[in-house]
Amino acid sequence: MKFIYGEDEPVGRLDYLVAERSEGQFTRSTVGKLIEQGKVLVNGEVEKQKSRKLKAGDEVEVNYSSPELSSEVEVLFETDNELVINKPAGMLSHAKGKLVEEISVAHWLFPRTVDLDEQRSGIVHRLDRATSGVMICAKN
Repeated sequence: MKFIYGEDEPVGRLDYLVAERSEGQFTRSTVGKLIEQGKVLVNGEVEKQKSRKLKAGDEVEVNYSSPELSSEVEVLFETDNELVINKPAGMLSHAKGKLVEEISVAHWLFPRTVDLDEQRSGIVHRLDRATSGVMICAKN
């Protein structure tokens, strides 16, 4: 995500403005974590101050992308409404929060669902990270 702060915009803090510009992708607290991790640049340089006031012409860039989807999940059974999978050991059932850098069953499942939240899309029950086994997932 990249934007240039305009002259007509009200003075505001970096974390508020990035959250606002993200159109629901990030909360202000998530933006704060991104800033702390050095993933927000202002004018090409890492910015560590959440409260930094932006000036007209400042270029803001957020370096974050969703985890890469893996094809490690074996589909055992599928209908229009449900999906039965074999979750491999080491994979989370769902993310620990919005800002998680690793793939989960919920991330893998999200593109296969209809009208569900990406955080826990279709997760009916979970298995611990270290546990492999069968999971039943909802598709809608």
